[in-house]
Amino acid sequence: MNFKRLLVCAVWSLAGLAFSTESLGGTLNYRWRNPEALDYAINGLAPGSSENQPQIVTEDGKTLDVAPESYRIFSVLFGNSDGMNTVKELVGEKNVPDITLRVSESTNDPHSWSTGTTIQIYSQDDFRALGAILHEAAHSFMKAYYGGLPTDGMALEQKYGPDGEHYADEITTPETAFVEAFAEYVADSIAGVDASSKLIRYSQLRKETATSTKGNPDWNWKNFGDCTAEELWRSEAVNALILRDMAIYVSQGKTKLLDVIRTGGRADNLKEFIQKWVVAHPEDTATIIAIVDANTNYTMTDQELRDLFGFTPPYLDLLKSVTNILRTVFGWVPGMSDVVARLDNLIQFLKQGWETRLQALDAYLANRQNNISNFKGQDVNKIDQTLESLLGKSNAGPNVPSSTSGQSSGGTGQSSGSSGQASGTTGQPSSGQSAGTSGQSSTGGIVLPPNTPSPDQPTDPGSGGRVSTPKKYERNRQYIDKSK
Repeated sequence: MNFKRLLVCAVWSLAGLAFSTESLGGTLNYRWRNPEALDYAINGLAPGSSENQPQIVTEDGKTLDVAPESYRIFSVLFGNSDGMNTVKELVGEKNVPDITLRVSESTNDPHSWSTGTTIQIYSQDDFRALGAILHEAAHSFMKAYYGGLPTDGMALEQKYGPDGEHYADEITTPETAFVEAFAEYVADSIAGVDASSKLIRYSQLRKETATSTKGNPDWNWKNFGDCTAEELWRSEAVNALILRDMAIYVSQGKTKLLDVIRTGGRADNLKEFIQKWVVAHPEDTATIIAIVDANTNYTMTDQELRDLFGFTPPYLDLLKSVTNILRTVFGWVPGMSDVVARLDNLIQFLKQGWETRLQALDAYLANRQNNISNFKGQDVNKIDQTLESLLGKSNAGPNVPSSTSGQSSGGTGQSSGSSGQASGTTGQPSSGQSAGTSGQSSTGGIVLPPNTPSPDQPTDPGSGGRVSTPKKYERNRQYIDKSK
């Protein structure tokens, strides 16, 4: 009888988790750190204040003078932009903790950083403030639903290599690439972020050499067209672009992407995440296969695609066994018939979804050789054209620009154009700008001048990294891990 009671409690606990809609979201708190490093809780901008007379209001009603850069950042925070609404949505989710957004003018700590629950934006980093905040809010969202980031527990060198740094165009680990790619996708998906927060395609990727050190990093450079499938799956940029393309080509993709994180269970890398997506939404399989194949330059074998998309539904046999036991042994428990009916429906859904996935996979593979002949090894800039020719017009809308190519230069160790990642990854800009990064770019009310150089994007502190400030642009700052 004790075993019966234990099993009944376990079943009901699982059912409660499976069907709960409770929301216990966190809130956003705003603070300002003055040049003397004194902290103030902030309620908003002072009435009538402007960039020429910048002032903010504390929680106790005091009016404080701030630097124009700080004012511009607070204008973003209180501007009710799409970006901040997204931040509030992510932070307001179940189990996501309260987050403090702090603007600092203190030269004692001239850095932007995050601990996960506190995000500090240094006032001189005003041009990338919205992208940085979106990036970190995405990490908090993933961490809350996954019970920690997939990179948690990994040593710094395991995540980023001997130099302890990571770049948008760098080949790292599947876990690192996925964690950073999700945050980079979230920042890219919002209109008004700075050019450095927008995703681009790189014609070359870098991989750290065995002789690379923290003080003297060294990379081998490889053309995108020469990279193996395994290398591309370890690229932050490729991971982020796959996520972006899934969001814009799949019907309701942006909503589904977040829902899979909410309800699909933990995924430690992008492949696992994709598998959870197609289990939940098997009707999207054909579209996602085409997206994956194009973004990985048709380097995967047919069998690798079968393993990724044609797998047996997880726990299907176990679900069948458990359902039979509940039906035959515990049918007397009040309400058990409803539980069994739900499990029967779940089993049927998984089986039908499996059949749908296999049909989509077979249909795609039957014509895959044509895609390989037509598209493999093409200019990286043409991947978006390829997807549009295969899938039709995307659902991107005005918020998602077409990608541009970041030409990496192995001789200088710099990536031209923007790194594509605010506050999360790095990639030093060279003198050449990527197409699409020039002209005016606004950051939730912050208007950047034409041809603003894309900043070096610092390593995401939530993942434990640290990077050097590039000498070329003195305004760039380190983005430091404060959680360790």
